[in-house]
Amino acid sequence: NYPRSARRFAMIALQLKPKDAAANVVLGFALIFTGPAFVGKAATAFTEALAKQPNNCDAQIGLAEAYKFMGDIPAATTAYRHYLETCPTGKDVEAAKCFLTQYE
Repeated sequence: NYPRSARRFAMIALQLKPKDAAANVVLGFALIFTGPAFVGKAATAFTEALAKQPNNCDAQIGLAEAYKFMGDIPAATTAYRHYLETCPTGKDVEAAKCFLTQYE
């Protein structure tokens, strides 16, 4: 089971390198893919990654996606806007713009 393995890997990475934002990002996406019950924990993982590395584009889009999956459209909108400001040439720019077009 990929999400479970990714979660386990990320937890070990966080234990070895607690200041590594990338491990939080991997954990966040693994939690999202694990299922709806874990999306809140995913948002926490992305928030922790951003506290360690504020301009981390993967953490920013992950946080936006987590909020979207949680149904928190205002928070998702803010996170997607922040992603576009922080990562104007990021790989998920079109997805962010699409979301904002739909919900603004």
